[in-house]
Amino acid sequence: MASVTHRDALRPVLAHSPRNDAFNDADPLGLDDFEAEMKRLAAANEELLSDLHRDEEDLETSRPTENPMAAELLKLQLENAELKARIEELESAPAVRGDDGWLERQHEYEMLLEEKSEVIRSLHQKVQELQENAGPRDNGSTGANMGQAEEILRLKREMDEQRRQLDQDEADMMEQLRKMEMTMAKERAEMSRQRQEISRLQADLAHEIEQTSRDPALKERLQNLRRTPGGSKPNLQLPPIPKPEPVAEPRAHGKDSSSFFRRIFG
Repeated sequence: MASVTHRDALRPVLAHSPRNDAFNDADPLGLDDFEAEMKRLAAANEELLSDLHRDEEDLETSRPTENPMAAELLKLQLENAELKARIEELESAPAVRGDDGWLERQHEYEMLLEEKSEVIRSLHQKVQELQENAGPRDNGSTGANMGQAEEILRLKREMDEQRRQLDQDEADMMEQLRKMEMTMAKERAEMSRQRQEISRLQADLAHEIEQTSRDPALKERLQNLRRTPGGSKPNLQLPPIPKPEPVAEPRAHGKDSSSFFRRIFG
């Protein structure tokens, strides 16, 4: 490719540059040859960057999908731009620096240019390989991606349906719980009312028993029943109930209190 050709053309210039011998033989302050060489390096770097941009544009137009080497190429472009800025800074530096400093900087920049050129060449080779295998790989990957997308959509629809069903079940369960709570509250109220009624009946029964125990006629009849032999059946024909003797002070609930036992024993 064009960038590889310029790099190969640049390597003998960097390896056998006349400026290397000039630094060893000429005056340390004579920087004309070095500045001219730096300008040539900058021009070669600019041409390399333009070729790289042109190759990247051709790659993007020929392959619609994203190039996996684009990030690496962008990184190298930024590094080359930084290297160019450093070269310009070196060209504009004052000429009072010593020979050792210039030789060290020159060697550093040459190594950087060699490294970046090698990386760019390897990346261009990878890009070519990707372009050659782009057609069938893109078709296969596109079909696989479509199948995965359809599967994901189907699973999403199923999850949404299950979520709606769970929400509906939860709402039904909460409604049933509310109905059960209302029913239990009514049952508790009914049980409390029945408990109060039973307590009242127990109190009334105890009061009637107490009042009946004071009635001599009923007490005598109960004693007659107790004196019945165990082997014989009690006589169900009870004697007539004598009228109770009048008392000086009539009791308010005397008749009512004994009505329960009077209904039982006739």
